[in-house]
Amino acid sequence: MFFDTRLEQDSCWWLDEVPCLHRLHEAIPIEGAHKIQYEIGMSLSIQKMEEKLSVLSVRVHKSNADFNLQQKALLTFDDGHKDVLLAVPILKNFPDIQPVLFLTRNQLNNDVRPLPLTSLYTWCSKYNLNPNELESKYGFNRTSLKLLPENAQREILVKAGIDINPACEEMLNASEIRHLVLNGWLIGYHGSSHCDLRIFSSKSLEPKFAEDLALLRRMNYVPWIAWPEGRWNNSISTMACEQGFYFQFGLEKETGVGSKSYCINRKIWK
Repeated sequence: MFFDTRLEQDSCWWLDEVPCLHRLHEAIPIEGAHKIQYEIGMSLSIQKMEEKLSVLSVRVHKSNADFNLQQKALLTFDDGHKDVLLAVPILKNFPDIQPVLFLTRNQLNNDVRPLPLTSLYTWCSKYNLNPNELESKYGFNRTSLKLLPENAQREILVKAGIDINPACEEMLNASEIRHLVLNGWLIGYHGSSHCDLRIFSSKSLEPKFAEDLALLRRMNYVPWIAWPEGRWNNSISTMACEQGFYFQFGLEKETGVGSKSYCINRKIWK
């Protein structure tokens, strides 16, 4: 199987609305990181997802009929949490919707550790703490961690006595990612580090992006990037485009100063 370069053409895709999801649940999560992520709008019930997919599918079908097209809508997932597997049987009922999973550099290289923020949320859930209100006692919070490279985030959590590999938090492994691919999912890139990449210069990111693009190509994944935290700026976006990441995805209201329109804004489904 070889990568189909036609997938890079925006004419393939209906882009009026591009949803972004992180986690899925059947019952409302009551513990662990998932509880916090649900409370801050990062987890969607599979029932609600199916309802939203039905509406999206109708819109795509109407657009294709009106303009004599055969486009698909994109349904994007970030971060590689294991519960996205819940979407597989549901999406079989929506052939005009294309699921895409975005994975970080480490995850593409089979790192199954929870992301640092996931570990933080697990700890906050255990001790009934708000991840946004830790600064005065611990010297960091959810927002400040995002402004540090992923390895530095882990170092801070370890120093604070926080378990950075809680057994209750499971991320997708290589076998499960292959399962998604076999079910028609596309796999893209979620950056060289799970943080706000605007903290780096485009020059420092360039060799990592080049290396990771080559990895994506070898694995027959798509050369698309969903910017971590949804944030980018003109400099790193231009660099990514020059490297070959022509499709770029951000989040609404998270564009950053000076950014151009390389990126497709996604909407978080809640």
